[in-house]
Amino acid sequence: MKSSKVDLHVHSKYSTTPSYWMLQKIGCSESYTEPLKLYSIAMDSGMDFVTITDHDSVAGSLEIAHLRNTFVSEEITTYFPLDGCKLHVLAYGITERQHADISTLRENVFELVEYLNQEGIVHAVAHPMYSTNNLLTIKHFEQQIILFKTFELNGSQDACQNNILSRILKNLTPDAIELLANKYNLKPYGDRPWEKNLIGGSDDHSSLSIASTYTEIEGVSSVKEFLRGIAQNKAYVRGRSSDPKAMAHSLYSIAYQFYKNKFHIAHKVNKDIVLRFVDNTLSLSNNKESDLAERLVSFISCQRPKYFFNSTPKGLQGLFRESAREVIREDLRMYKLVKKREIESSAMSDVWFGFVDKVSEKMLKKFADSILKSLSNANLLDIFQVIGSVGSLYTSLALYFVSYTHFRKGLQFCSQCHDHFLEKGEDLPEEQIKIAHFTDTYNDVNGVAKTLQMQLKIAKQNNKALTMIVCGPKSEASGVVNFPPIGTFELPEYPGMKLYYPPLLKMLDYCFKQKFTHIHSATPGPVGLAALAIARILKLPLYGAYHTALSQCVSRLTNDSSMEEIMRKYVIWYYNQMDIVFTPSEATAEDFSNAGILEEKIHLYPRGIDIESFSPSNRNGFF
Repeated sequence: MKSSKVDLHVHSKYSTTPSYWMLQKIGCSESYTEPLKLYSIAMDSGMDFVTITDHDSVAGSLEIAHLRNTFVSEEITTYFPLDGCKLHVLAYGITERQHADISTLRENVFELVEYLNQEGIVHAVAHPMYSTNNLLTIKHFEQQIILFKTFELNGSQDACQNNILSRILKNLTPDAIELLANKYNLKPYGDRPWEKNLIGGSDDHSSLSIASTYTEIEGVSSVKEFLRGIAQNKAYVRGRSSDPKAMAHSLYSIAYQFYKNKFHIAHKVNKDIVLRFVDNTLSLSNNKESDLAERLVSFISCQRPKYFFNSTPKGLQGLFRESAREVIREDLRMYKLVKKREIESSAMSDVWFGFVDKVSEKMLKKFADSILKSLSNANLLDIFQVIGSVGSLYTSLALYFVSYTHFRKGLQFCSQCHDHFLEKGEDLPEEQIKIAHFTDTYNDVNGVAKTLQMQLKIAKQNNKALTMIVCGPKSEASGVVNFPPIGTFELPEYPGMKLYYPPLLKMLDYCFKQKFTHIHSATPGPVGLAALAIARILKLPLYGAYHTALSQCVSRLTNDSSMEEIMRKYVIWYYNQMDIVFTPSEATAEDFSNAGILEEKIHLYPRGIDIESFSPSNRNGFF
């Protein structure tokens, strides 16, 4: 029996992008997928019907309305009137008149839903567990359960979030619905309001993930039957969920398409190997043959890469191009993309992550070397110039930071909903404190390393979830995760002592996947800075321990009072970022307090005694 498939949540060029501050900051307010191109991609992806759900607009749907197997839809921005909490509601099979009515009613979700029900419009609440404007609470979600019959499993959200939403809805009972209806004085819609319908859509804004999540209904052959099948709870959600890498890939694609259109650079793509890779990774190829001149340029650029790789870089942009060429040349999958060889779309986000990660690492190594050399020579002017370049580099990584923050925030609210609606079971045990402890020194021979080794040993003995995050020479110790450094700097004043530059994106991805609940830093060094960044991006508590009087060490090593003062101010700044600072003595605590760190942040953590090693039973009379 025939089944029909539809991606029920896609956006065209008439839709604003998601409200991610970084995209707004660089001026990207729109997607650039033409409705006709979107229709073609959807049909090529195996969809039987096509609709476009632009934000508060039906322009995209109307542009393809003359084509077969299409219907007009939109994504409505609506609000809870008392506090302005924003929701997105998907409405399907509507007319232009109904769109006009919706536009006048959408400021109040209660009035909007009443109208949609009166008109018999099939509708669903989109990504119901994602807080669009950071105001969503359990109370709002409870009201959604009363207001809506159909809920979306969103393809741009985490699989855990979609799974828990599905379980919450499937576990609803008549008593639960009656309780919520009385609590909020709302009348549920439908004969059996505890039985909810589920649909799926990709929520694509970039044309890269169209039909990655879709809705399938068996035994229907028309749009009218398909929409009726949704209302009759006959739909199945197919496809895959998303992750931070996929979301960031989409955001980079939106930004690239924005600038590609704004600066009319399409004709330059085949003339530069880096631009060709970026274009093939961040936008869908139309697979049309180039003209003879473009194919000739393409042939030369691919067959003679040395010409492109050996050009001299100029400034930050030049350094990026040089680093990008090296990365593309060294990676077979990336070089295939330069030649337009096919790679599965699901793997494209990993390829792009690897590209951004490797390029940023190459650039950061050069910047870090420059900073430390300038610091050794007390050349502050060069330091500030390089720091400005580092800031520009991390701005280019910001879309990854936004993506990981987005997913972490979604998982936090998802966990709250789970605890509120479902009993804890084996499928999702009660969250355990899980600590990632960052340190620049673990395998070294010094007091700090010995302390950390003992802490890890004691944590294992007491079944505590503690993982040491280090960066440096390979370590085989259990409970230690070592990230190979992207670069090394040996201090000229202290031969044998090395600083290792940590791979930030790799560490961030690892900490997100491991679902750590707390970040702890034993160092204000490079690894400690990575810990600070990761804690901020993932919105995790950050604790720090003060182990070494670094300013005094710098004074002894350099015999330079100005360098000592710089280090002292840096250390104070660093520990001021912590939620809690552990100090080894009351004198250190007092010094920190006098320097400006809030007293409530400072906790005394005195050194302990290993009573097994220093037991009286070990006396032998020597001393």
